[in-house]
Amino acid sequence: QATPPCRYSRGSVQVEIESRVQALLNSGGNKDQQSGAKATKQTLQVMQQLLGFPKVRQIVSERIELWLGHPSHATMATLLLQQLCSTVDTDTDADLAAVDNLVRMRAAKSVTNYGELIAKLVGNHPLYIVRCLKYYLLQEAQLTKNPATSKHFAMVWKALPDGHEGVLAGIIQELAADAQRLGMIHQIL
Repeated sequence: QATPPCRYSRGSVQVEIESRVQALLNSGGNKDQQSGAKATKQTLQVMQQLLGFPKVRQIVSERIELWLGHPSHATMATLLLQQLCSTVDTDTDADLAAVDNLVRMRAAKSVTNYGELIAKLVGNHPLYIVRCLKYYLLQEAQLTKNPATSKHFAMVWKALPDGHEGVLAGIIQELAADAQRLGMIHQIL
């Protein structure tokens, strides 16, 4: 017996899921304290199941830092972060935004294996390596030094596949072409 044809296109289902996820997260702030903690736990479980959708990955990457900072959600949020770093793997705008959000996380101190997760993330797509290295180079050149930046830069550099050694030179050349950033590059070198 043949299965009946689906009356919804994959694209329309994806758009509907993404909009419902956004509505779910937006309504999450309207709960009282006790039911809010349970609702957030359920929301994290739902997010974990929907990470196959790029827009959901972007939404999760925007909020993961908040969940990691909350003691009652930190364990589940860490698992969600690990799964997120494994599933972000396309060059869609949503996934590129997710990469940017994950690299810029400030709550990275609370995640013991954050550097390893970022190294795993950049291994998913060659474009991510360039984005991460460029971000870390610019951060390193800032006046306010963050010791974690050098460590994360090293982990991303180690994740660089063989034959991509010229990537760093290309990034430095690109940044040096911008007159404002040229001074920063001299600080690094």
